[in-house]
Order: sequence, then C-alpha cells, then structure tokens
Amino acid sequence: MSLVLGGDSAGDICVHCNFAHSKGRPHQCECLHANSLDSGSVHRIGSAHYGRCRSEFSIIAEKPFAIEVPFLWYTKSDVVASLTGAGHGLLLPSSVSCSHTYNSGTNATHCGECFQCLDRRIGIYGAGAYQWDNESLYATNIITSSIPSAEGKTIAVDYLRQAANFSNWNQRYFYSQMLDELQMLLGWVPGYEDENELVDKIWDLCSRHGGQVARALRRMRELHEGVFSPLAPDSLLKVVSDREFLKAPIERLVTSIENCLESALPKLFQSVRPANEADLNDKIEGLLDAWRDDLLREHPSVPFGRAGVVPDFSLDRGHLLIEGKYIRGATTPSRITEGMAADLTKYPQEAHILFVVYDPDSAIVDRARLKRDFESRGRCTVCVLP
Repeated sequence: MSLVLGGDSAGDICVHCNFAHSKGRPHQCECLHANSLDSGSVHRIGSAHYGRCRSEFSIIAEKPFAIEVPFLWYTKSDVVASLTGAGHGLLLPSSVSCSHTYNSGTNATHCGECFQCLDRRIGIYGAGAYQWDNESLYATNIITSSIPSAEGKTIAVDYLRQAANFSNWNQRYFYSQMLDELQMLLGWVPGYEDENELVDKIWDLCSRHGGQVARALRRMRELHEGVFSPLAPDSLLKVVSDREFLKAPIERLVTSIENCLESALPKLFQSVRPANEADLNDKIEGLLDAWRDDLLREHPSVPFGRAGVVPDFSLDRGHLLIEGKYIRGATTPSRITEGMAADLTKYPQEAHILFVVYDPDSAIVDRARLKRDFESRGRCTVCVLP
C-alpha cells in the first residue's frame, strides 16, 4: 500500500495509474490518497521526516508501507502546469490554498494576502494559467489593490526577495548562503543519500522557482499595469515597480518608521510644542507602538572611551538606533549637526542611525542639503519634521 502526499485539493494525477483524483471520489487503484488544502507540494522539511514513519505504518498495515511524495520536486507553477497539461484546469478555481477564510463568513475562498495566497497566484501566472485565476476567489486582489496589512506586505516583499536571490545566485553562492538549511535535510530525504546529489536537486528546484516568479511578475505587469495609470500604493505591482524587495530589511524598517512619524508627530504638537527633548522622545515612543516588542528606550549602552553612550531608542537587536533632536532656543542647528556627527563616531559601524530632527521654526535653512550631507556618509537617515 502507498500513501501519496501532496497535490491539489480538488484534483490530482495519481503517479501509479494516471487517474485524476477528485475530492470525495473513490479511487480504483491501491493508493491511499491524502488530499492537501495547499494546491502545491508538501513542505520539504516535513517530507524529509516521513521515512521515520514507514516502519510504524508497515506494522499497522501488516505489509510494507511506502510513503511517496510525487510533488516533492515541483514548484507551485510546476503543479499548476501539470494539472492544466492533463486537461484539468477547470479544477483550479475550486481548489483552496488558504485557511484564513474558513470562519470569516466571506464569500471569497481566499484572503488574498497570506503566503499561501501569494504563492498560489504567482504559481498560476508563472504557469500561464491566469485565465483560471478568478479575482472573485480573493477577498483582496493584491495584484492591483493595496495590501491591507503590514504583515501582508512584509510577506510579499520577503517572498519576492527570496525569489530574486534564487534567480540571481549561482550554485556555489546558494550553497554558502543556505548551508544551515541544507544541513537540516542531509540524510532525511529518501533516495538522496549522496550530499552533492541532494544539493544539486534542491538548487535546481530553487533556481527554477526564481525564474518562474520572474515570469509570473512579467505577465502580471503586461495584463494589469496601465502605462498611463497610477499604481495603487502597497499593491503587488507597486512593490515590483519600486523594487522594494531589493532594499535591505533595515532600509525598509527605517522607511516604515519615517512614514509613521512624518504623518503623526506634527499633529501631536500642533497646539503645544514639546517641553524638551525628553518630551519629544515620549511622543516618539508612543507612535512606535507597532514595534513595541522590539523597541528599547535608552538601550544599549555603547562603550566609548572610558564612558558609555546610550541611544534614545534601539530596534532590530541594536541594528537600528534612533536619536531624537529638538531645535529650539540655544539648541541651534549647528549644535544639532555637531551632535549628529559625534553620534556617527560613537556608535558601532554596523548600526544604522535614524536621526529624528524636530524643527518647528524651520531654523534649518536647507533641509535637503542637511539630509544629503549626512546620508552620503552611509549608515544613517535624517528625518526632519514637521
């Protein structure tokens, strides 16, 4: 007896008899078919552990029991192409890749913004099966509409960044960057006892995925991006157009914080100005509540000479330091810039520094030049408000 894992929840092609399984339909061959809610292949790390279960299943079945994963080396696009190539493209709209809508009460079967939904849509476009990708299946059409949540956008950016890496890396660099992950699989993938053979197979899979994602994005732009039409902010097309996935994670974090402070901080002090720099930092801390799990105030202490210096805030385990500066009275622009230059000297070279300069009286004559002069040195960003 065999347990066949992976494939589409509405229809799969059996590797033993080439029969198209249908949901809830009995099958004549000796396969025990396990439907998957995900229309792609089974998670590769999970599948590496199936060998541990063979002996236990064999004891229960009282006969040799094989666990086969026919879609192990398939990308999402490969799965879709196999389905449409066998003449079963009509099954795609009825397949479900998302688990977020089960209890939502919505008519859409997919939320549209989770990893599974993104992978599904890119897989379908990559396989050229977009005629089966009905927008009504998704609560949000992230291709042309804004991605509703920050988490959803992060998922999209990280997904595209990984695909870009797989597309641009050569095999040697892939091995050096993914060594820890590859070591987890050594010895656990049935049929691949040779380390080099397994790495070659994984590299081929990842490289193929990167190329298919690139093809999917080109098709999306051809079909949905108007040359003279604006793109919705934070939509997938906008993320691709702006190449956000090529930015370092720390740059994206800084941009998010800048956008938050630029929109909210001036309103907080519209009637009453901050009493001092500590008051300014109190308000900044409140506005950064979205990052509260990682935000530290006046930490860490960084050794400098015989003393120590402490940033106003730190994020991302100290990779981002935030310094609040308040121009008023005797605290002139020249004193502020001197302090900023000193901070660049004191703090670690690997840390990025975000300077939040509050200048209510526009004492800084040329803000663009100030930003340019400091940011050209690297490892810092200057945000002047209001």
